[in-house]
Amino acid sequence: MPLRRLGPRVYAWVGTGGGTNAGFIVGDRGVAVIDSLLTPTAGRNLRERVRAVTPLPVRFLVNTHYHGDHTFGNQAFAPEAVIVGHRRAREGLLRFGVEQLDFFRRRQPLLAAEFDQVRLTPPDLTVDSGCTLDLGGIEVEVRHVGPAHTDGDLVVWVPDEEVLFTGDVVFNSWFPTASEADIDGWVRTLADLRRYPARVVVPGHGPPAGPDVTEKLREYFEAVKAEVTGARSRGLSAEEAAAVVGAKDLAEWQGRERHAALVRRLWAELATSRPG
Repeated sequence: MPLRRLGPRVYAWVGTGGGTNAGFIVGDRGVAVIDSLLTPTAGRNLRERVRAVTPLPVRFLVNTHYHGDHTFGNQAFAPEAVIVGHRRAREGLLRFGVEQLDFFRRRQPLLAAEFDQVRLTPPDLTVDSGCTLDLGGIEVEVRHVGPAHTDGDLVVWVPDEEVLFTGDVVFNSWFPTASEADIDGWVRTLADLRRYPARVVVPGHGPPAGPDVTEKLREYFEAVKAEVTGARSRGLSAEEAAAVVGAKDLAEWQGRERHAALVRRLWAELATSRPG
């Protein structure tokens, strides 16, 4: 089953095969859910798993960022829950939501009927730096980080349980997607996450892990950027760099095509950057 209990009040929904993760925290007066998964049905399934744990209402749904695999299930929690997101996540879902639906239809055509049922449901409570959610007996800290994976990333910290939900700021055992990322900002963000004394880190994709998972991803980004810089200095094209820049010590990671995409993105960024 995808549901894992990480502590007395904290649960993680772990997607199979690198699918999207979610989670929830149970207080004395209500529940906060983190991310709503890819489809309305998946969102309803998550809601039912919450109800199997507690009869308390879902008071808050936190969107860690706007991408559809984390937000297309939002309608399953509305209007019961207040949907919390960064203001840029709200803007992103309103601006790019239809484009995201088209992307996922192409990527997962067997779910086309599900995507036809999606009603884009953006956050109705937006934050800039973050906020604290009081669930009764336990507080949940929502904090803006980055720019990193997107410009509206939030992490969710549960200090009493020492659990950190990172959304797609962290991938574990899967190469990260970085189509709109700020790589330098992402590296800084991963370093900053070490200030949280986390016992468990729940990434956006891949299994929950210890705090070292953030350092592993940061080292990967730094190593790839250094190799791409070297490849450009030797006169290699983007495709030649993608063929020769390796992913050291990550042979077990899945989704290797994303590594090549990251190399091409970094090559392009270096090509357009100005010295000084």
